[in-house]
Amino acid sequence: MKNKNSLDFLKNNLFTENYLLNSFTKLDDFNLDISDVFNKIKVLYKPSNFERMNEDQLIEAFIKPVLEILDWHFLTQEIKKVQGKLEKPDFSLFTIKEDREIYLNLDKEERKNSSEKIKLYCEAKAFSIPLDNKKVKDNPHFQIVEYIMYLNVNYGFLTNGKYWRFYNKEKFTGDKVFYEIDLGSIIENEDIKGFKYFYHIFKKDSFISKNNTINLIENIQNQDEKLREQIEENLKNVIYGYENNNSI
Repeated sequence: MKNKNSLDFLKNNLFTENYLLNSFTKLDDFNLDISDVFNKIKVLYKPSNFERMNEDQLIEAFIKPVLEILDWHFLTQEIKKVQGKLEKPDFSLFTIKEDREIYLNLDKEERKNSSEKIKLYCEAKAFSIPLDNKKVKDNPHFQIVEYIMYLNVNYGFLTNGKYWRFYNKEKFTGDKVFYEIDLGSIIENEDIKGFKYFYHIFKKDSFISKNNTINLIENIQNQDEKLREQIEENLKNVIYGYENNNSI
């Protein structure tokens, strides 16, 4: 029997498991009824068809509609200069339509060097392409990391339709740090609770600040960091003792 607290649809070292199991579920947004959103994406998810599609076909059939359901505004295949090379991130994502219009008013050449008003970039791969491999060149992981680093945004998405990754530049280290969710297994298992771990990270509204407060992603990051510090402090106390007493 599957553990009701299992996060086996996640591959993650961006947030602590303790936070995801115990605090993430207490967010106000987590209790919203999102069954309608789940059903809209579920209808679109057709893995047997996706396996026969190339990247562009998958983008049109699934990834673009999912981003629209998540309420993102976007441009596709914008030409960008990345370390002296011309690249085309699959999606440049904006939180509001007006920001996209401001960006489009930039000179075409200026747009190659600018991420003005772009909240993040999303890179897509064909359904059969792994999001990571042991290579440095031709590795989707390093491709999105380069976009985030050199195009001056804080976040990025990487997906092949089944798996979706979220990256945060503030957490970049020598290790590969990301939050990856198996959306395919969540849909196939009709796992509405699991779907919330996708929806509340990847939806547009999670990146919008409201009423002069930090946005949901920043709130999640802050809460997770506090919990991480608390866990580390408790561990130090166990090892070294409270006020140097009763250490192990």
